[in-house]
Amino acid sequence: MDVKMEDAGPCRKLMHVATTVDEVREDYEELLSWFRKGGRVPGFRKGKAPTKVIEAQYRKDLTESAKERLVPRFYREALEEQGITPVAIVGIQDVEFAKDTGLAFDVMIDVPPEFKLPKYMKISVKRNAVEVSDDDVQKAFDSVLEQQSRFEDDDEGTLEDGNLVKLDYSGVCGEQPVKELAPDAPELDDGKDFWAMLGQREFLPGVDASLLGAKVGDEVKAEITFPEDFATEALRGRTASYTLTIKARRARKLPEVNEEFLKMFEVDSEDALRQRIRDDIQQNGEQQEQSRLKSEIGNHLLKKAKFDLPQSLVQQEMEMMVRSMVERIAMQGASREQLEQQQAQIVESATEASKERVQLTYILSRIADKESITVSDEEVDQRLATMAAGYGMTADKLKSELEKRNALERLQSDIRDEKTLDFLLENAKVK
Repeated sequence: MDVKMEDAGPCRKLMHVATTVDEVREDYEELLSWFRKGGRVPGFRKGKAPTKVIEAQYRKDLTESAKERLVPRFYREALEEQGITPVAIVGIQDVEFAKDTGLAFDVMIDVPPEFKLPKYMKISVKRNAVEVSDDDVQKAFDSVLEQQSRFEDDDEGTLEDGNLVKLDYSGVCGEQPVKELAPDAPELDDGKDFWAMLGQREFLPGVDASLLGAKVGDEVKAEITFPEDFATEALRGRTASYTLTIKARRARKLPEVNEEFLKMFEVDSEDALRQRIRDDIQQNGEQQEQSRLKSEIGNHLLKKAKFDLPQSLVQQEMEMMVRSMVERIAMQGASREQLEQQQAQIVESATEASKERVQLTYILSRIADKESITVSDEEVDQRLATMAAGYGMTADKLKSELEKRNALERLQSDIRDEKTLDFLLENAKVK
């Protein structure tokens, strides 16, 4: 077998493989024997046709079968001979086979980058002090109360932020009903017994300002100007007049901080609850600071080691990031039209982030190899258990799903990267 390697771009090589006739003869004759036994040739009983007749009758099928059988084998042998572990097979091309000349084909492969590992011990980073103020504790305490609150009917008070309000509304743009301008967005035209929460996501841009201070039974007029980038194209930059009738109000009622309330948090006093909140904020702050320091170390390594990357790997990472970003934006309530408007920005952001992630993964992997940092099965199982609990499924089910998507190796790599960053932070020069 003759193997020649040719550079075909950054981290990409074209491998030319050619065999001798002797290296493929046995396989070809075995295939020919199978075709002779099973092939049907007019004028001959099954299995009795001469070899030359079988070859003439099934030349195309024989050739294709030989290619399918031989290419994978010689491809693997060629890689082993060259000592190459490819990142990805970009494509196999120009496959030729003949029993008198042998097999020849080209394989385009992406290969790992070659780079000099930068100095990674004693990286200088500055740790920021984590301080928790009384105001931080009060805000978190108020949030706890809000989470345990409930809404009660209160038609006597005036509307304010945080109220639930029941509305009938309708809108016109000039003399034309909004529904005629935007038939695909009926929720922007009118509504009956529609519930909205003031101070949160507005169902009409700027409508809350018109409702604040009003009472149940009031009829409110609101001039709504739709922004130039509004999701519904027909309404962009236009102003519509809305009439809103306030039919009911619900106000948030905070719980009393009594024995029953404190028992839910397994404390016996408000001071103890506030201390627990303070400790939680402190712990979260310290974890965030640890993450920031590790990110600083990662950025330092990225600046110190510049090298080409396998484009197939960057593309794969970019596609995963785009899917993740789109899912996150969609969960925040973005429409299909808004997603399409942000498509170019999403792809650009994901492309740059994917390059940095792939580059950092290669650097951390090399450091892990050098420092003998490994991931045990127990560590993987622990991570699976934590992730599964968040997804509301069993660890075995999650593991099975990851294996189906060939994502278990990615999880192991992520854990190894995290351990390597922990090692680098432990050995950093922290000021």
